[in-house]
Amino acid sequence: MEYTIQTMILRIHQLGNNMETIKQIVNHPLSKSIACGILGAIFLLEAHPLYAGVAFGMGLRELLLAFKS
Repeated sequence: MEYTIQTMILRIHQLGNNMETIKQIVNHPLSKSIACGILGAIFLLEAHPLYAGVAFGMGLRELLLAFKS
């Protein structure tokens, strides 16, 4: 399979667009809120209520930021 310079540049450009999409999803407040909620649940299962409360609080903050107008 032969690759020309133009094909390689096109693939790099598509990869850049995919990375931007992934970056937008990861940095969105809802994904941060979900991650903090999961982390809080793990802390509760490990019997660390203080750390769980901090994680849930950060998750609530990110959830409110997601719906901020």
